Amino acid sequence: MSGKKKPSAKLFIQEIDDLGWSLGRDLGEGAFGKVKLVSRKSDSQQAACKIMAKPKDMKKMKVIQLEYKIMKEMDHEYIVKCFEAKETEANVYLFLELCSGGELFDKIVEMGHFTESMAGQLSYNMLSALNYMHGLGIIHRDLKPENMLIANKGGDFTNVKLTDFGLSKMLDEESKLMKTPVGTPGYVAPEVLALKDGGYDNKVDVWSMGVIIYILLCGFPPFYADNDAQLFAKIKAGDFKFIAPFWDPISKTAKEFIVKMLTVDPKKRATIDELLAHAWLASAAAKAAPPKEAEHELCTSEEYKLKETQAKLAAQFIHLKDTVLVVNKAKNRFLNLIGKAPPADHTGSATTTVGGGDDPAMVEVQINNEEKVDGGGCKCVVS
Repeated sequence: MSGKKKPSAKLFIQEIDDLGWSLGRDLGEGAFGKVKLVSRKSDSQQAACKIMAKPKDMKKMKVIQLEYKIMKEMDHEYIVKCFEAKETEANVYLFLELCSGGELFDKIVEMGHFTESMAGQLSYNMLSALNYMHGLGIIHRDLKPENMLIANKGGDFTNVKLTDFGLSKMLDEESKLMKTPVGTPGYVAPEVLALKDGGYDNKVDVWSMGVIIYILLCGFPPFYADNDAQLFAKIKAGDFKFIAPFWDPISKTAKEFIVKMLTVDPKKRATIDELLAHAWLASAAAKAAPPKEAEHELCTSEEYKLKETQAKLAAQFIHLKDTVLVVNKAKNRFLNLIGKAPPADHTGSATTTVGGGDDPAMVEVQINNEEKVDGGGCKCVVS
């Protein structure tokens, strides 16, 4: 039998009413307590009310207080908003922004995986939220698809909001490193497991986000094993694979992006600023940029038609180029099957290099054999 105290239904119904909210249906229940749909009496604003029985243990109470302090501190479009946080003698109530689309985890299970374009847009949004949080000295420490909620049911799947700050930490000038090993197996960063060099910092969120992006693109995690000991050994070694054929359609730029995030040494791991400026997120960044001011001179009808024609021709050229690549790849596969080597200068050569020079995250792609990635302390081989 659980030792956790459950909030009294009769009591919290009365308390929610006294706090100025009307109680609605159940939204969920967990180890922490219940989540109810509520509506604010003053303006009919709907919210998800997280109801937690007030713990007698002061340490546990401080954790709850820190959670709602953190949530009240933040105001970002991709972070679940906290309208109010209230304590009564018996319970703690968090009145949170309602996200009707459900958990990102469930959407991944339903879809199998996201398109690269969708994954890029979602990644840009989440990294923007993390950048904002880290600027406030807030580290999430438990990023995973279950803690990301889709804003609207049937809406844009990339409009996802971070939630569940129960393991989060606020850092200040006196405490720049954390030493408590917290997180979820499979998403936890290697430095949390090793706890070297005095602790860990906000780069743990970058690692966890890298794991999530990997899952978005292929539908399964980069690190898996029969037990936690084996799993943690793989994480500490940075031993993951871009497995064929699941990763064959994914761009080299996306793979390079993931390697920069799943680099074992946090000092060599990419910063969020570097990731937001990465080529893989260029189109997502363009969508997020504020619209430019209108030009002083409008195009004439003839100029508009010319621009429209140029755009159509460019689109046709890109489509034709992609078609030729697909046909040539199919032809090369057929030649390989019948034992004839394709010509040396065929379209889609056997080896392509992305990056170079002193870039620690150089990605070397061998299309027909194995894919090897050197991520500065991250071992990755694709079979």
